[in-house]
Parts: sequence; structure tokens; C-alpha cells
Amino acid sequence: MVPGCCGSRADRDGAAKQLGPAFGLAADEVLRSPHAVVGPVDEICDHLRRQRDELGISYLGVSAEAADALAPASERLTGT
Repeated sequence: MVPGCCGSRADRDGAAKQLGPAFGLAADEVLRSPHAVVGPVDEICDHLRRQRDELGISYLGVSAEAADALAPASERLTGT
């Protein structure tokens, strides 16, 4: 999983465009992927809830560096 918390939708779109080529994906595909979460914390939480509801994904494996970036969303989702 590649997480990235961004402050705005524009930041999110820019990050998705940067990540896309590494995975052979267009930016919109990155934003829909279960392997990447990019955006403001609210959007990341919504994305992860959708993954849980639609795909049954409720646990994430991320690197220590990624865990730091994902911490705000993780804290918000704890116990939900």
C-alpha cells in the first residue's frame, strides 16, 4: 500500500499523477486502486471504508515510513 496524506484535492491529484507511472496507471486509476491511498485525511478514510465494505479489506500492511504518513487516517478509523 502506498499512502499519502495531502491537504487538498489538488495535492491529491498531483500525487496520483506522480505515482501513476511507477505502477503503469493513470492518475484516476491510482485514486481507485486498493493499493494506494492518496488525499486529504477525510478522503483517505472514505476510501478505506469503501474498501472494507466492497472488498472486505480491513487490515493494511505498510512500511514504517508509510505508517507515519497514514497515522492521521489510522487514528480516525480505529474502532470503526
